[in-house]
Amino acid sequence: MKKKRPSRDHRRAFISLPLPSDCPAEAVVKGDGETDANGFSQHDLKLGQLVRSAYIRCRSIFESRARAVRFEYKPAVVYDKGAPGSVETACRLPIWPKIANWCLANNVEPVSYITWRFVRVEFSRPPEPPQLISADKLTLFRQDRRKSKSLVRTSLKREYEYFSNAVDYEIYVLGRPKTEAWLQVLTDGTVSISPLFRYATAMSVGGAEFTVVAKQYLASAVAQFMQYPHAYKRYWTILSTKFVKSVKSNYVRLVCNG
Repeated sequence: MKKKRPSRDHRRAFISLPLPSDCPAEAVVKGDGETDANGFSQHDLKLGQLVRSAYIRCRSIFESRARAVRFEYKPAVVYDKGAPGSVETACRLPIWPKIANWCLANNVEPVSYITWRFVRVEFSRPPEPPQLISADKLTLFRQDRRKSKSLVRTSLKREYEYFSNAVDYEIYVLGRPKTEAWLQVLTDGTVSISPLFRYATAMSVGGAEFTVVAKQYLASAVAQFMQYPHAYKRYWTILSTKFVKSVKSNYVRLVCNG
């Protein structure tokens, strides 16, 4: 039976995490309508790549802190390729597309959910990939997200103040020209402004140099916006109508390829 794919309306995203292109070679298909041997479409595999990258990133950070030494987590082969069934055991499909589809079917952005699971680790034991699929944890995740949603209302003003103070320092203390000061602050990772603010501000200025900066933060901006699309649309007046209208339909392409 062909798997039912979640609708586009179920795509939510966040992401301040880097998204390395480390999807297994098997997770490549030609054309949107074709599927691999396990029945996964290109859409499924791209989202699976996103989930895999996020999990590896979070697990590596967790293990490095726990061991007090740099550790790079590598998923078990069965998580990447699945395992054939036998008389006693059922066939096991690759876990990453399965997790992605479960998240989207439940209206949850995969990367922010995975990040949250590692923040909320219980008994110092990180979740294994199959354990990410949990109705109980999903309920707790949604409760935490509702508490954080109200922060969007005031975040634009707060980030603008951080940005303005940093620009003033560049101009009046370091003596930089205004354009150079703006570019410096927008690309300075130590300034407490989000990817969405960096992208929107750069686009509002325009010009070749600021367009380059905007493109640099586009994927992360899309992911951030999709955490709370309605709230950002309502309260972040700096966002262009074009961006707001296109972000949902372009989420998979922009974030997975970002």
